[in-house]
This record gives sequence, structure tokens and C-alpha cells, in this order.
Amino acid sequence: MRFVQERLDVRYWYSLNRYLNVITPGLHDWRLDENECSLLFDARWPIRSWEIEPAYTRCPYVDTVSARYFEVIGERNPEEPDPKVLAARSRALVDEVSQEDWVRID
Repeated sequence: MRFVQERLDVRYWYSLNRYLNVITPGLHDWRLDENECSLLFDARWPIRSWEIEPAYTRCPYVDTVSARYFEVIGERNPEEPDPKVLAARSRALVDEVSQEDWVRID
């Protein structure tokens, strides 16, 4: 991502990668070292669309043992965002999430 973000002139990003894979001990031990990293987007990537397990990656007939996928589309903002604006947006998002049931109900 550093190469893409710092050295290339990229306008859009599309990615479909494995995500949240299930590893059953004894059955998938060979996969324990997979997914050791994740894509880290800087503040200049507004995410335009994302989906976990897009419909075209699922089998409608049986539970699949293949990987789950995370699809993301981002658009590169040519302007460096104002850190104060980013901090305020982050605080607002944390406040919003802290009101969700899964956070409030213990």
C-alpha cells in the first residue's frame, strides 16, 4: 500500500481479498500463517463501496469451505485532508459507534 499511496498516481482502488477466514484446528493447520496483514488505507481514500462476502463469491447450494472475501472500492482524494477535520470526524464516528447496542449492552 505504501507503494500505491506514495509512488503511484492512482485514482481508484478495487480489491477482493480473503477476510475473516475460518480455520478449524486439525483441518486447516496449513492456513494458520495466512492473512498475516491487511490493507491499510491512509486518510486520502474515501471508501465508495464495500461488502463482506459479495453474492458472486457464495455458493447458493452448500456451505462452502473456501475463504470469505472482502470487496472494497476506494477513490483517491488528491488533496491532503485537514488533520483537524479528520480528528473531528473520528470523534464523531466513535461517538456514533458507542451508541450501538452491541457496545452499550453488556
